Amino acid sequence: MIKQIKSQKEIQEKIQTEIDLLLNHMEIYEKIKIPIPYRHEMDENNCNWSINVLPSTEYTNEICMVIAQIRNKYNI
Repeated sequence: MIKQIKSQKEIQEKIQTEIDLLLNHMEIYEKIKIPIPYRHEMDENNCNWSINVLPSTEYTNEICMVIAQIRNKYNI
């Protein structure tokens, strides 16, 4: 699958939007701020970015699932 190229800020915004929608759907109104991703060499998943530090929250698994979905679609 060919990934779309986005800027670091665009990827951060996409993740943030998906997290906000997910938590809103779960009727959780906690605001979780997603940090900007950093660029690196292609990894085993054919992705060239990651997020170093995630916010400490009980929704970490949900956040990681959203990030994994976005990593499958976009590169920097």
